[in-house]
Amino acid sequence: MEKFKFLKIITMILLSYQMAHGDAILLNEYNAVAPNNLLKKSGYDSYFGQIAGNGGSWIELVVVEDEYDLRDNRLLITQSSTPDFIATFPNIEVLSNLKQGTIITISELPTDITYNPEEGVDADWNINLNHMDLTIEEGMFITNNLKTKVSITSQDGNIEIMSPSGEGIFGGGIDDREVFKLRRRPSKTVDATDEDTYGDDEDRTALSTFGMPNHWRNAIGNLVEQSFVGLRYPETDTSLAEPNFSLLLNEYSAVASNQLLKDGGTDTHFGAIEGNGGAWLELIVTKGGLNLQGALIKIRQNSGDYFEARFPNFLQLAYLREGTMVTISSLPTSMEYAPFAPDSSGWKLNINSEELIDPFGNFVLSDNAVKISIFSEDRATILLSESGEGVLSSDTVDDQEVYKLKTEPNLTVTPTNSAYGDDNDMEAISTFSSANQWINSNGTLVEQSFTLRENTDLNETDGIVLANLGDFRDTESLLYIPVNNSLWVTDDSTHKVYEVDLTSHEIKSTFTDADLGAFTNGEIQEACYDGVGVCDVESLAYDEAQDALYIFVGSASSTPSIFKLTRGSTNEPFSISDFRKLNNIEYPAVQFIEGEFVVSIDDKLYPYNFEENIVDTSNLLYKIDSGKVHGLAYANNTLWITTSNAELKKIEWDSNIKVEIASYNMQHNGVYDPRGVEVINNQLYVLEGINCLSKDGESIAPIGHALKNAVHIYQLP
Repeated sequence: MEKFKFLKIITMILLSYQMAHGDAILLNEYNAVAPNNLLKKSGYDSYFGQIAGNGGSWIELVVVEDEYDLRDNRLLITQSSTPDFIATFPNIEVLSNLKQGTIITISELPTDITYNPEEGVDADWNINLNHMDLTIEEGMFITNNLKTKVSITSQDGNIEIMSPSGEGIFGGGIDDREVFKLRRRPSKTVDATDEDTYGDDEDRTALSTFGMPNHWRNAIGNLVEQSFVGLRYPETDTSLAEPNFSLLLNEYSAVASNQLLKDGGTDTHFGAIEGNGGAWLELIVTKGGLNLQGALIKIRQNSGDYFEARFPNFLQLAYLREGTMVTISSLPTSMEYAPFAPDSSGWKLNINSEELIDPFGNFVLSDNAVKISIFSEDRATILLSESGEGVLSSDTVDDQEVYKLKTEPNLTVTPTNSAYGDDNDMEAISTFSSANQWINSNGTLVEQSFTLRENTDLNETDGIVLANLGDFRDTESLLYIPVNNSLWVTDDSTHKVYEVDLTSHEIKSTFTDADLGAFTNGEIQEACYDGVGVCDVESLAYDEAQDALYIFVGSASSTPSIFKLTRGSTNEPFSISDFRKLNNIEYPAVQFIEGEFVVSIDDKLYPYNFEENIVDTSNLLYKIDSGKVHGLAYANNTLWITTSNAELKKIEWDSNIKVEIASYNMQHNGVYDPRGVEVINNQLYVLEGINCLSKDGESIAPIGHALKNAVHIYQLP
């Protein structure tokens, strides 16, 4: 009896330890692809490529407790329509002392138990067990699309090694063309029940990585790779934060207050003065959509100086475009932000060091092995990996120099890059808030390039910050009427239509939901509330031959309808002259093409007759190959289409044949939700939407931000 009590106490202690310290093993990924299917949306696996079944049944585990012994532990796979699979891990030496960060796969592939996690660059962190290596007690090894749950316990079942994890925890949702994966850094803090932590690729390209760190695309299309730094190389990790590395250190001044830049050096902003402008540092945003509000900056130096503070909650810092330069200095705060043409000045922001929040210590940057790091507001993400002279363990920058990056800033640059350093005892050139400059070994002056700011296949020339003009919240369409030099913009959140002077950017007139609703004499509710009325102001069309403007209202908590506006002459303002209700259907994009009224329904274009209020669905004019039509523009026998897939399509438009001659991924050209499109003075105007927060918390431009509802202008390709 006493022996039984003792064993019970030991078991309770072990269980308490497990609860306090988290799982020793995590589920990292498993394959749910059916034998006859491919990964969805042209997905691929980094090991198998693109094949039916995606490698068969397999699961991937990550060890998060160091020196762990997995031998004889029990694996349980539960599904809704097959018997449970219960098996015991083999009693083999390689499983007796697993390093944290090890990936263990169980698959239909041949066994591979080569394992050398401490061999430096040649380290092997992977072990593959064929499922027949396990001692199978019952069931069949199947992982595809059956509300799978995977868990691991001690041999007697009393200690939970890996909490039940998988699709079955959330009640299903992964289809038979996907993988279920951990979409964050593996650690002891991972919660198997957190839907923001585990899941699928959310109807994006399904990315599978058998035996490798997981990959996925975030809400703005950037590829994210799971980091194992803290597990495998804890000595290089500065915290438990998830690495994101959205920032790069570009330059900082180490010039002492009583010194000049050496060898007759100057700064492009300050000139040649003692102290070279005081303490300042310069950062480059390398991943778009960065939110710096409340981010924590830490500066350490060998002299013992330590500084810590948070970035202020300036609106502009809530959403930063890649290629943006952020400086912290003693100069006045300057937050004018309009990052459009790559060579414009609108990419620069300066924060006065006194504007930093909750400072601790003094903002000082001397020549004493500086180390700078930046974390997200919740400290969960590393935005700037520890950078500076101190990271290189060198003493090259003296108190008459700047520490700088002497190459192009991009995602491949790391804090230990050999391009970091000083001016190699030549003329010290400092460039506060500008591209770095240095003299190379041939004596030639070199200037940093910023291809981060360049678009993939369009040439951006300018932009319009609508947020500076009025209460723009969720813009939907764009229309230009040349005779008045007027740019018309709809906003379905404020239920307004704005007329903006293209040259002065001043608002010339506005139509509201009340203006439109009142005209209907009660057929449509005058004010927008309770999902009734002119709420969802969607699209615009202009009939040049009749000098008539049309405003379309959508069906999103609204009364679908169309309003016709006319005037006595082109010198007069438009007024509402007629309307039609649209029988619970909406047309998100509309356009007059060679005198024909054309409307969109999903991915198709049809002719529309206003007088009869009829869409001729028997006459399909065009169908795009993917997504839905969001915007239309027509000029010179060319139709431009923006789509829900963030594409811009160029269509050669002929009465007999219509051919797509180009397609542009607008997310690679600075626009993440292209809505309206217009051709003006041989330039292409594209309206940005970005009107909601993503599920996984990616930063989206808030209302009032320069990039929220901005108009991007490109050379006409």
